[in-house]
This record gives sequence, C-alpha cells and structure tokens, in this order.
Amino acid sequence: MAAVLLLAAVAFASGRSPRPVIAYTQRRTLAHTELYVTGAGGAREVGNGQNPSVAPDGRMVSSSALGSIGPALTLYATAGRRLHSFFNDRVIAVPLAWSPDSRYLVVLLGADPPRITSSWLAVVDTRTMTARTVATGIIRGASFAPSGPDRLVYGYEASSAQVQDPVVNLYTVNPNGSDRAQLTTDGKSLQPLWTARGIVCDRATTRGAGRSPAFQLWLLHGGQSRQLTSRAVVEIVPRAASANGNRLIADYAGPGVNRPLAIQLSPRWVRALATGGRTVQGAGISRDGRTLLLERGPSARLPPYEGVVETVPFGGGQPTRIASGSSAAWNG
Repeated sequence: MAAVLLLAAVAFASGRSPRPVIAYTQRRTLAHTELYVTGAGGAREVGNGQNPSVAPDGRMVSSSALGSIGPALTLYATAGRRLHSFFNDRVIAVPLAWSPDSRYLVVLLGADPPRITSSWLAVVDTRTMTARTVATGIIRGASFAPSGPDRLVYGYEASSAQVQDPVVNLYTVNPNGSDRAQLTTDGKSLQPLWTARGIVCDRATTRGAGRSPAFQLWLLHGGQSRQLTSRAVVEIVPRAASANGNRLIADYAGPGVNRPLAIQLSPRWVRALATGGRTVQGAGISRDGRTLLLERGPSARLPPYEGVVETVPFGGGQPTRIASGSSAAWNG
C-alpha cells in the first residue's frame, strides 16, 4: 500500500467525539476490494467491499458487496470489527446518508442485475440492527435532516414510462416510514441534500423533444427557492455540506467535462476544481468547510483500477495525498 499522509486532525483517541475518519477502498483483484480507514497510527484495513460511508460520530463505516458475493451491506466498527450484515446477495445496496446521531443509515436497494423500475429505500437502525423499507419505486437521492428529530428527504420519480419528461418530486418521511409528506410539486426536483440552511437539490429544465434535460442546483428553505448555480449541465449532484450549511461540494457533468464544484452560499461563490486531465469526484467536506475530500482517477503511473484519495483547501491550493485508492468517504 502506498504511504499514507494523514491530517493532524484525524485521530482515534478515546473520549473524543466525533472522530474525523476518512475511509477508502483498494482493489486487490477484480473480485476482492479491501476497505481501509484512517487512524492515529496510519491506515488500517477493517473489512472488504466498496462504496463506504462513515457515520458522523466516526465509530462505524458501511460497505457494499462487490457484485453478488455475500450480504449486500455490512457495517464495521472503525476499530476493525464487523458489526452486522444486511440484505441478501440478490440485491445491490448503496448507502446514501447517515442521520446526524449516527443511529440510522438510509440505503438504496436495487435488483441484481439492476432494473430501473425496481428499487427500494431502506433505513438501517444501528441500535436494533434491523432494516425497514420506507419507499419503493424509482428513488432519486436521499438525505437526513442535519439535526433532530431524525427525518429524511428523498427524491421520487412517479412516471418512469415518460422517459422524455419524468415527474420527480421531494418527499419527507420518518425513519420508521411514518408521516410521509410531499415537499415539492414542480415535478422537477431530485437529488436532495439536507443542510443547516435548507435542502439543496437538482432541478431539471426540459430542452425539447429528443434532448436530455439540463440541471441546476437550488436551495429550498422556508417555502422559498433560491438558485445556486447558473450553468445548466447534463448532471449535477450535491455531495456534502459544512456543519453550518454555507459551503458545499457537488459533482457536475457537461459535454466532455466531469469535475467537482466548490460552492459557497454567502457571499455567493462557485468554483470548478481543477482536474489535471484526470477524472475527479467530490467525496466530502470538513465540518468547518475549509477542506474538501476528492477522489482522483488513475494515471499512467498507477494500476488501472487505482486512483488517489486527497484533500484540498476549499479555495484551492496544494492537495494533500491521503492514499492510493478509490470510493473515498469522510465524516468531516
């Protein structure tokens, strides 16, 4: 494994909570991917799988199975012990978001092989180690409220047959599936990220027959909507927000372009991060909003399946290499 350069803030000292943790994966073979977390003495392997997601308190990390091998989702203690596995090998599980108290993890479930008409939104309760389905159909992202009581928002596409002009809105629901409520009625809102300043989401703009819709980010708060980005792109997904909700990291795609966006609400500031000719994805943001976590795609000097996990200042600057790997995740 490549040398790991850790930030001074990353530690596992007892009594400190939350504990900042960066997780990432390293693929050893096509059928085996190892899951690592950063620690005070370096990095340690805690299990295997892909698509890790770190609990806000830094004590747990989830991972998805690599293909149809074993349970679809596994929870590990970041200290290196498997806690529990969920779902069977006939579904694909993708963790979407944790509740702020680290009790709940919302997971997108799909058939294996995937079918666009069959997906489920399930909530894992880490106290009881049980899972409950809270929505079925075509799910377009989900996120928990940044403070209690625990409640989540998700995007739901109601008209899958209308490919050219799908109807998708945001809904809120409790972790046990109760008190479901429709939040938007525009039919064009999806990929929500619930922040301390409101819900950031995509909004689609139709561009005529035969053309895919374009997307921009909006902020929903107190019944009002505010546009955050001005460039219409093929796809844009808000990934994470600082604790106060003023800074965000998002990923966007345009014609021949895929790169992360650093977004500040006040004073408003939007900046596309440099890619250096490589694929770069946004993976997280620190709680104070000063640092971004990125996953940089492989180069000619690395094996074809490995990239680089790194941090970079929000306003730009010299990156700090964390490790060679992919599927980075951070609890900030």
